[in-house]
Amino acid sequence: MEIEKFVDLVRQYCATIQEAASHPPYALLERCPVLLPQLYITAMALPEVEPVEEDLPEPHVASPMGVLLKRLGSFEVYMEVFDPVYDREATPASLSGDLSEIYLDLAKL
Repeated sequence: MEIEKFVDLVRQYCATIQEAASHPPYALLERCPVLLPQLYITAMALPEVEPVEEDLPEPHVASPMGVLLKRLGSFEVYMEVFDPVYDREATPASLSGDLSEIYLDLAKL
């Protein structure tokens, strides 16, 4: 059951990113904070399996970063703190980069 739920959430996230250009930025900014925690929780509940060693070609998936960068505009950059105990300074991070990396990992499943 968890596998089907995970696959469904992956499809929802990928569709959200693929359709980002046709929706206002706030739609993406509302949808991703809902989907990403659900994906994480569901992924953590997946059964453990041994990896299979196969020489399968990795599928080519185009990065959505350019579209996301344009669509997010002023919402693109956020400040990130890696370790608030040792690293007191926040550093700028790219929302389009983060969302694209997640998309690329999930789209290749």
